[in-house]
Amino acid sequence: MNRTARFELEKFNGTGDFGLWRESLKGILIHQKVSKALKPKEELTEKLKKEKLEDMEELAYYTIIMYLSNIIRRKVQNIKTARELWRKLEEIYMTPSLTNKINLLESLYGFKIFSHLSLDDNLDAFNQIIIGLANMNYAVDEESQDVILLQSLPAAYQELNAVIKYGRDILTLDDVLGALKSKEQQMAKEKHKVKDEAYLA
Repeated sequence: MNRTARFELEKFNGTGDFGLWRESLKGILIHQKVSKALKPKEELTEKLKKEKLEDMEELAYYTIIMYLSNIIRRKVQNIKTARELWRKLEEIYMTPSLTNKINLLESLYGFKIFSHLSLDDNLDAFNQIIIGLANMNYAVDEESQDVILLQSLPAAYQELNAVIKYGRDILTLDDVLGALKSKEQQMAKEKHKVKDEAYLA
């Protein structure tokens, strides 16, 4: 197995979903057989020789460093072990704080779907907020997600907004997402049709 293989994972720059990035990087460390370096040292010394443990810790440490942006690396430059580095990153980006929670709630209730982005990109941004709040033990129920998404729709989707709200007795998140994706496909077809007609004219 090639332990020096480079995996496709964006460098963490302090924004976005740290929990998702953390799990992806942990998968890389597991693949490289060095994830045990993240465990407390006393759990490892009885099973691993000192030299093997040092090699494993060094590889784990520099693997993590490779996937951090320079901005984040400067914040943790005094930390020299994989275990302490991992714990520090979790402390900064996973520990709930009032400021972080307020920022995410502001992003949630002010969320807007932008017409210049694909629906998948818009929903990914929305899900990042939901997951970020979930990591802080703040669950956003499905009904609230429905309402926020409906309020976030741009002008091109307003007709759909009315259909979704008044066309059924029970509204689920799957209903909203399905309707949005259908509308996006319809708009894409209409756009291509206009282009084709202009080309043939």
